[in-house]
Amino acid sequence: MVSRINLIAAAAVVLFAVVFPAAAQDGAPTIGYVDVPRLIVEAPQGQDKLKKLEAEFAERRREFKAKAELFAAEKTKLEQASLEMDEAERASATRKLRDLQLDARRTQREYNEDYARRRGEELGELEKVLTAAIIHIAEREKFDLVLQQAIYASAKIDLTAEVLDELKKQHKKK
Repeated sequence: MVSRINLIAAAAVVLFAVVFPAAAQDGAPTIGYVDVPRLIVEAPQGQDKLKKLEAEFAERRREFKAKAELFAAEKTKLEQASLEMDEAERASATRKLRDLQLDARRTQREYNEDYARRRGEELGELEKVLTAAIIHIAEREKFDLVLQQAIYASAKIDLTAEVLDELKKQHKKK
């Protein structure tokens, strides 16, 4: 994986030098780096999307937690009372407990799937906002190349803080 990233980065630099020979004649190309995972976590737009998602799924989270708690309580009750039950009662209570467990698992699985799908949608929207801010800064500062993945990036080419400031300004305007 690391060697593949290195290969892609090297190919990008070579391609850049071939496609933009004028930039090489004027001096070294201006290259920047942006830590996108940090932007996702720290940008106010990302925090807003996370809060929106948490609010959207709060009721369903409470629902599956309540079902899990009900299952745990019924299981404890069955374990305590099973010695006093006859075989038919025990079998009926065990079936009921199994049904509760299956329902709790189904509810949690559906919640997890729906949450992951919606999170992906929200991250897709956020990615568009982040990309627009990165492009805006790259064009304004006349960068020739801005990378989002790097094995190493020195602080002098790291644009993350600048992009984060731009995102905060955009967020305040809303």
